[in-house]
Amino acid sequence: NIVYLHVQNDSPVTYYADPRISRAAMQGHELDDFLHAFAQPPKRPLLQVTGYTPLQDDYIPPWQDALHGGFVEWEDKLYHITFTFSLDLSPWISQIHDLDYGQLPSAEGDAP
Repeated sequence: NIVYLHVQNDSPVTYYADPRISRAAMQGHELDDFLHAFAQPPKRPLLQVTGYTPLQDDYIPPWQDALHGGFVEWEDKLYHITFTFSLDLSPWISQIHDLDYGQLPSAEGDAP
């Protein structure tokens, strides 16, 4: 089948991050390998906070464009963006060096 041949993938990579954000990838299913590849602090940690006000009767003033005027639709209602700001979290993020991943509790809740 030509479609099968066109999409066939022989890559040894088992898990990978979003390539737009990170080049992290790994082969296999071992926890230590996974944590080594992906347990990295974020490069630009931000906390974005946005406040919304519901519009009365979903009325958009005629001088506002619903697509470009700071409106959001959520659960069939329209909301106006009232405020938004971001906080830089990088001062609170640090790299853990020489961590023994074998000392971490397992998913079943076993103590180290």
